[in-house]
Amino acid sequence: MSTADAMDTQEREWMHDLRNAANAVGISVTLGRRLVADGDHVRALEALDRAEVALVRIRDLLRGSAHRPAEPPRE
Repeated sequence: MSTADAMDTQEREWMHDLRNAANAVGISVTLGRRLVADGDHVRALEALDRAEVALVRIRDLLRGSAHRPAEPPRE
């Protein structure tokens, strides 16, 4: 595998991880809203906790604390 191929693979993996974390935030917030509407505040807080964990993952990815290419890929 060439250096360019390895970087392309790293960029894809980084973008995949970023998208997964962003999706986790969206799903958790949506679930949290529904649970609040249903009056299930305990489970709503658990969903929001999961969203917060995913946001930390996103921050880590963007800061470079997690493995990622030197610059985020451009789409």
